[in-house]
Amino acid sequence: MQGDSSHSCDYSQRYLLLSSWEKGPTFYIIGKSDDAIAQTAAYFLNLEESTLKNNPYLLVRFNRTDFDFRAAGDQCLQRLMDTVPSFQMELNAIKLSVAQSVALATRPQPMWLYMSECIFEDKGTAFVDALKMRTAAFGSLAIDCDALNDENLKLLLDLEVLDHLELPILENDELALLPLTAKVESLDYCIFSASALDTDLSVLNIVAKKLCLSVGIEDEFFPTDLMVSFWRRVAELGHFLELDIKFYGSNFELPDYVVQELIRAAHSNINLQVLCLSDCEEEPFWGPYLQKLFNGLKDHKRLRTLKAAADQEDFGPNYCFLRAFFS
Repeated sequence: MQGDSSHSCDYSQRYLLLSSWEKGPTFYIIGKSDDAIAQTAAYFLNLEESTLKNNPYLLVRFNRTDFDFRAAGDQCLQRLMDTVPSFQMELNAIKLSVAQSVALATRPQPMWLYMSECIFEDKGTAFVDALKMRTAAFGSLAIDCDALNDENLKLLLDLEVLDHLELPILENDELALLPLTAKVESLDYCIFSASALDTDLSVLNIVAKKLCLSVGIEDEFFPTDLMVSFWRRVAELGHFLELDIKFYGSNFELPDYVVQELIRAAHSNINLQVLCLSDCEEEPFWGPYLQKLFNGLKDHKRLRTLKAAADQEDFGPNYCFLRAFFS
């Protein structure tokens, strides 16, 4: 076990990392079994309350996959849930028991919970059922879809207790668009364009008012019909406050009338304050369309932030396109 982040750790060994970042110690716990490591982690978590009150962030990360954290029990998590007023927790590559899942879901105050490569021993049933019983907002949840079976994922998306939800790409194409209907204030989601090509977006009920959507494009052809349908649906709904749309994949060209549909959708959302347009690699994808965007959006009454990946020359000579946008 290593209790000081200034010392080195043998990263070739299996270890569990506990960290509360700047104001607390960092532990690298090494042991002969998962149970021994988990029980040691529980001991130190029970000592962490005073530190977490000053810096309410906890990272629990295993440096391999599928670490069995169940032997730590639920009391150490329950104590943290009950005593720390504002709390952020990041869990990575660990397996949780039913009791631990319930402890995470029943914290009285809102929290920020990030779960990556984690496993629920019951595929998430206890976690989702506990969320369903909440009368207060849970806060923010980022979770791998693999942690939940399809039925529990559907139930999670139908709950009205999450403020923010972040999900990666779903491998099940039949469910690919379902996260867009999540009953949340804010949604961050990724999708492959091919999984949505045959879907009627005109009836898609996107509930979130703040939407970050990353669209993966598998070949060099831009999914024109899909994105036209998407922007028209955004225009019809008209309730968005923030839109962050990213593309990633092969090089492709964007038809001008897709840009026009985007501009129309922005104006149809009269309360839109933030519009971010980029690709996931921050390539200058929107450069050729920057003048059209500036001209089309300059009269939007409430837009406060416009972000688009472009090169310096795309702003025109002496930034004339940008200056016209602000005039």
